[in-house]
Amino acid sequence: MTKKLAVSIVVATLGEIKLLKLIKHLNKDKNYKISEIILSIPRNKFNYIKDLTRNWDNIKIVYSDTNGQVLQRIKGFKLAKEKNVLQLDDDVLIDANSVNILMRNMYGINCQKAISPVYKDFNKKYLNEKSKKFLSKIRLFIMCLLFGSITKINSIGNISNALINYGFGRQINGIKNIEVEWLLGACVIHKKKNLILENFYPYEGKSYCEDLLHSLELRKKSIKLFITNSAYVYCKTENNINNYRELLKYIKALNLFVKRSNQSLFDSIKKIQFFFIYQIIKLLIRKII
Repeated sequence: MTKKLAVSIVVATLGEIKLLKLIKHLNKDKNYKISEIILSIPRNKFNYIKDLTRNWDNIKIVYSDTNGQVLQRIKGFKLAKEKNVLQLDDDVLIDANSVNILMRNMYGINCQKAISPVYKDFNKKYLNEKSKKFLSKIRLFIMCLLFGSITKINSIGNISNALINYGFGRQINGIKNIEVEWLLGACVIHKKKNLILENFYPYEGKSYCEDLLHSLELRKKSIKLFITNSAYVYCKTENNINNYRELLKYIKALNLFVKRSNQSLFDSIKKIQFFFIYQIIKLLIRKII
């Protein structure tokens, strides 16, 4: 017997073909039926996506006049009918069983919470798993020593003094749910009443630093953030910053995050400088090696 999952899944997308892979993955399990999958897309992609997704009866489409990820997601949030709302990026893969696990984990910790799964790449390796190569370990040690906090080298989901948002991988094993300072926005489940429905990202184009800003807005509402090791989402490993133009855009968004964090002017300037130097070094190393 098929179990209906009372969850609204909201996907902000530009309507690329990879979206279909996600939808097929969500709908392939015959044991579960997801209540609704809301696709929020630019107006000019509406008919194209409507034709591609007409074979699934749990698909809803809403068009947006803005191509911004945050505004598109909010538009989808406002249409969600279920009490559980899962936000997804269109380039990840998660199955209905993991969605069911995320829903179950929404109970028993705290009524004011948002939860993400553990991330793996498409080869099923932990996304943030540290390299075992000696030179990589030395580089990580130096980077953390100079720009982060040496006590946070093995930390999970923390944000360092240089605004290096530490990730989470194999080290979460053995801990069912762990509270963190930030969540990757690619896969987060919320209670509908806790959704952020105001636009917290004022810039057009790619939403740099959106994860940190969104996590900050959730925490301001006293919503606790958790990672659960019992569910997985799969995605491609990508660098957020690949060139100096992207770095400047990221710095602009990061500066907004620092200001909204209510930190002193001295701390704000210091953290932005540390982050800038850290990323410049990473870019240089990537070009040399």
